[in-house]
Amino acid sequence: MKFTCPFLALLALPLTFAAPAPNPEPANDITKRGLPGNVYICSGANWTNDCRIVHVGTTGVNTCVKLPYNTVGSIGPDPNTYCIVYEGSSKPPCDSNAPSVGLFNPGNADLYTFGDGFGYRAKYIACWGY
Repeated sequence: MKFTCPFLALLALPLTFAAPAPNPEPANDITKRGLPGNVYICSGANWTNDCRIVHVGTTGVNTCVKLPYNTVGSIGPDPNTYCIVYEGSSKPPCDSNAPSVGLFNPGNADLYTFGDGFGYRAKYIACWGY
């Protein structure tokens, strides 16, 4: 039996398209945030509403960062990162005498019901790596 060139080309065609396409990583997967110093912050409780990954760094109060929302529902530091969230009434920001909440990974999913509504007063964050 003799095969023609077009027939052989058709045999090779399925092999060209047989490899599956890679699955993209979900953009909102909080378990794949990055390296120490990043913090996943959401305006809503339980990681809802508007969420952002904010690079705070790991040098403590030397990199005191204003939170991106007027109220904060959820904050989750990356692994090997410890963060302190400070109330906004402190002058200067991230003052060690100001009311604050310390967070390790995975963080706190509902700051609105934690510490008498701390999420309504939280304004600044500083983090340390370990």
